[in-house]
Amino acid sequence: MFQANQAYEILGSQFPMMADNGPLFGIILAILVGAVIIGGIKSIFVQDNHAKSVQNTLRGLHFQVQYPQAKILRCLKGKVFDVAVDIRQDSPYFGKWVGKELSEENRYQLYIPEGFAHGYYVMSETAEIAYKCSEIYHPQD
Repeated sequence: MFQANQAYEILGSQFPMMADNGPLFGIILAILVGAVIIGGIKSIFVQDNHAKSVQNTLRGLHFQVQYPQAKILRCLKGKVFDVAVDIRQDSPYFGKWVGKELSEENRYQLYIPEGFAHGYYVMSETAEIAYKCSEIYHPQD
């Protein structure tokens, strides 16, 4: 059962489809005008990001204070080890973390609620990550 206060992985959440010009992957989520509802979690995603990094790059741990973001992310190319840490001081899960290898092969995704720090380490020669955010980026935060 999914809980809104914990980061969790969405295993096998993509399904292959064939189009005339090659494979296409759909994401199994209830999507309605940017709203994603998963096991009682409702997030409105307003920004899509795409990051490319080289091997041994460590990105993070990043977090937002004034404008917290929920995120759902996946690895499009290569392989990363992705980590989310609960940094909400009033949370019973404060300091707990989840880590998962995400790759183009396993097609796993990770949902990260608001109030979590996030980062990843690039394990392959290069990696590309796509992620949706529930708040736009505020560079001052």
